[in-house]
Amino acid sequence: MTIFISSHDQALKELRRESNWTGLVSACPLHAHLLNGEPVSEILAMSGIVDRRRRMVLDGTPVATGILPVGDALCCTNPSLGRGMTMGLMHAAGTAEVIRDHLGDPLALATEHDRMSQDRIVPWYRHTVELDRARKREIDASMAGEPVARGGQANAAVPEGAPPGGAGPDSPAWAQLQVAMLYDAEVFRAFLEIISLLALPEEIMARPGFAEHLAKSAAGREAFAIPGPSREDLLRSLT
Repeated sequence: MTIFISSHDQALKELRRESNWTGLVSACPLHAHLLNGEPVSEILAMSGIVDRRRRMVLDGTPVATGILPVGDALCCTNPSLGRGMTMGLMHAAGTAEVIRDHLGDPLALATEHDRMSQDRIVPWYRHTVELDRARKREIDASMAGEPVARGGQANAAVPEGAPPGGAGPDSPAWAQLQVAMLYDAEVFRAFLEIISLLALPEEIMARPGFAEHLAKSAAGREAFAIPGPSREDLLRSLT
């Protein structure tokens, strides 16, 4: 189990102490039961988790041949969404295909590997970065005592065939998705496709009729608020 905080939040760094960490988990009704398990270690603090991407092709020309960055060597994302292993396996499968077709031509090998990477992997990297930035804005707002806005307005209209970028974490479509999946099986399956890295949000939204179905399912419904202590309650509980 992992508790994430902002690196700028000095007060909550006290959560690395076992009593504080356990106290917070105990105060979260949906998670408290996990404390019934047997710990396999002490509380482990980790920092320096980043989203990073590199590219071996510049302006259509490889800067080096004979080397193919795969998995984290191409792009890495922080572990909060648990996507690293899946992205790495997806990339490895694509790399095997490129090597099979272009092993005898170093220049084509580098170029095609970059094209495959940009098509299959980088969109998921960018989506993860968008989610990270949206979550950071929520955390920063909480630290400042401001209302936390989650993903735009759930009841706003979204046109069918929304273009790429129209289903990001700050969009009405994403807010609608998070609400409607609690009530609608079709929307829930679509959300699982995103979580499982089977389809990007913009691909889901581009399906004929899905945007209208989503808006109808989300209309008049509110997002689920995960129960737990407020920031003020949490700060008071720290020892």
